[in-house]
Amino acid sequence: MTDVARAGADRLDRWAAFDRLSCADDMTKLLGFIGATIGGYAGWALGALAGPFAGFIVSMIGTGFGMYWGRRLAQNLGG
Repeated sequence: MTDVARAGADRLDRWAAFDRLSCADDMTKLLGFIGATIGGYAGWALGALAGPFAGFIVSMIGTGFGMYWGRRLAQNLGG
């Protein structure tokens, strides 16, 4: 294999690794966003029964839990 061909093959390998990493990061962000949305909504629905301020506080807690579990799910699905 010539030096030019070897350099081209190395470049392709680096881009393939970058593409896999980028896809995994995108899935982690997407599932984190979906989890935060669901957790925030569930927190608001529960907390709003006690009033708007309680709804806000419980919504923030639900958002945090949803983001955590969404990102954890993405990591488990990714390997």
